Formats: sequence, C-alpha cells, structure tokens
Amino acid sequence: MVDIRDLACFGRPARLVWNKRRWRCTEPDCDAKTWTEISPHVSSRTVLTRRAGAEACRQVGANARPVAGLAQELGACWWTVMEAVKEHGTPSSRPGVASVWSPSSAS
Repeated sequence: MVDIRDLACFGRPARLVWNKRRWRCTEPDCDAKTWTEISPHVSSRTVLTRRAGAEACRQVGANARPVAGLAQELGACWWTVMEAVKEHGTPSSRPGVASVWSPSSAS
C-alpha cells in the first residue's frame, strides 16, 4: 500500500491509499523480473500527486507562500514539498530576489 498526499479538501489534508500491485514474470529469461503498477497522476517514488506538486510550486513561486505552511496544509514534510517545487518549477533569477522558483510551462 502506498500513502499519497493530494490537494487539501475542505481545509483538511487529503490522503489517498493506493493498493499498488507488484507483478512478477515467471519466465527465466525475463530481464524485468518484477515491476509495479504506475499512474499518470503520481510520479514514481513520490509522496504528492502531480497536481498537488504543481500547485505547491505555483503557491511558492507565484504567491511567495512559505514551504512550511504548504507542507502543513498538505500533511507532508518540508522536504517533500520542496522537492515538488524543484520538480515542477524552473529557477528564475530576478534582481533583488535570491532564489525564486516559478512554475515551468512544460508541467
């Protein structure tokens, strides 16, 4: 089972529990041996859904919200939210601003 955080709902952190199945190949010559289900809504080995990560990036970059506040809102730790900001954003350098992340247009 995988516990994933999504956007808050009604002011409370939302958690999705995914019964992610592991598949096995019984062929002796198979290179993969085992693999797990994937979803277009969740990056592999992540705690936040893609939309939660993209929204966290937008909130930090465009609205200058603190990462710690978003982490509490999403029910995740600071590092998880900061990794989502890095994944979904691109660094932008503006005069007088040290390190601001803005949502990337590719996401």
